[in-house]
Amino acid sequence: MFIVTVTLSNCQAGEDFFEDNDPVSIAYKEEIKRYPIELKLSTNKKKLDKVEDLSNAINPNSLKIYDLNSTQKVLIVDVSNLNGLETSFVTKAIFFLNKNKIIRSRLVTINDADTVMDKNELILSVLNTAKDKKQYNGIVSFYNPFQEILQKNVYQNGKLV
Repeated sequence: MFIVTVTLSNCQAGEDFFEDNDPVSIAYKEEIKRYPIELKLSTNKKKLDKVEDLSNAINPNSLKIYDLNSTQKVLIVDVSNLNGLETSFVTKAIFFLNKNKIIRSRLVTINDADTVMDKNELILSVLNTAKDKKQYNGIVSFYNPFQEILQKNVYQNGKLV
């Protein structure tokens, strides 16, 4: 059996693990719950259903916290399937924090059959524009919170094509 050890680049300070009852984890989970409410207040009526769908699809218990290579942190959570997104193997929501407040968010779909590479690491390597995508083959798509496509990246052998 061949085992591959993946080492993250220096652009990522690391993943923070918190217990479910940890005050930091609780605060971030509350921030994730608050964000769709704030988003609803600033959007038009046509998009309210999309925000509600997103709010119901987010799994805050899957919360992982990462430092980007800037002053921002990013929260990554699992999302159950949303009707407005393409079919994918993995769907995640990412929330960008500045001073512990969510300043923007994205939905990410990952289409591949790779069970080895950690999907959060893949997202971070795209966000940090790391050159090495660990020989990744697949499609990573980014959407706004209203499930409108913003960007689609196709990778072969870790390189953007």
